[in-house]
Amino acid sequence: MGLDLIHSKKPRNIRIGKVNRVELITFCFHMETLTRASVPLIEGLSDFRDNLSQSRFREIISSLIESIEGGERLSKACPSYH
Repeated sequence: MGLDLIHSKKPRNIRIGKVNRVELITFCFHMETLTRASVPLIEGLSDFRDNLSQSRFREIISSLIESIEGGERLSKACPSYH
């Protein structure tokens, strides 16, 4: 995949808005894999959500799915933490 390991320490549970760094990295890798496999967006997000434990991140992904099903683009549906 052309990725380089930058840090090999155990990642700290740093929160970015309401999502911690590990959750965000896992989400990005999952989305990249889905995109390469041409899996439909809603199907992939639903699968990702269903594999999450009950957490705030699961609620965020559920909200994201609802927004996309309602006609929003992914870029607009993603929550902003400014």
